[in-house]
Parts: sequence; C-alpha cells; structure tokens
Amino acid sequence: MEDGPYDLPHVCKIYASPKYMADPAEPLPHWIHETLQGLAPSYAALLDAVKAMDDWGLEADIMRFRVLDERVIAYKAQLDCTHGELKSTIIARDQCRGCLECARLGERVSHLAGEPQRMPTNVRARGGWKEGRGRRF
Repeated sequence: MEDGPYDLPHVCKIYASPKYMADPAEPLPHWIHETLQGLAPSYAALLDAVKAMDDWGLEADIMRFRVLDERVIAYKAQLDCTHGELKSTIIARDQCRGCLECARLGERVSHLAGEPQRMPTNVRARGGWKEGRGRRF
C-alpha cells in the first residue's frame, strides 16, 4: 500500500550505517575533526560532499555531531562561569573569616567553647506556633 498525499510522513532518527571489516575502525583524521568543529564554510563544504553521496545516515550523524559539539561548548562555558563564581565565593568566604579573626570572635565567644548545648542554634523549639500558619513547628 502506497502513501497518499495526505498521509503523515514517516519520521524516525537515522544513523550512519557502520562498515564492518576485519580491521578495526580508525579514529577520524584530524582534518575531519577540525572541519566538523570548524568554521561554517568548511563545514558546509563537507556536508555538501556527504549529501552528494546520498547517504542520509552519514549526513544525519554529521549534523548530530555539530549540534552535540555546540552543546558541549555551551556546557563548558557554563562550567567555566560556575567555576569562576565558586572561586569568587571561596575568596569572599575566606575574607569574611579573616574579618571574624581580626574582630577576635574566638576570644569574644570563648565562654561557649565545649558546650554546644548552650548555643542558641541548638536550642530545640518546643510546642510553639508559627504565626499565621496554624500549625506547630
């Protein structure tokens, strides 16, 4: 049964067909790797050459590689930004620790050392009500 003009097209992911031989597959040559990741004109020329081969799977994998490579670059940029923010936060924390040391916080609260049950943050709330919530905390 043939498809009619109003039938939905068949859609599925396609991949390059592997070529199995006695020898293992070689890694991509450096120039192909550079072309896949390179400037648009050289990439377009590679893609046009593959389109001329009429191998849809190979063409799809080349385009898929380009999209995935762009995502890798974007994720690396996010990681670099996050790493920079982490470094800045660590520096700020260390500077704050220095301020606390210069203010001699250790001497000012030395009477609390060794008695964590007296620390206000460790006092357990018993049976109180949160205002406006109507339930115990």
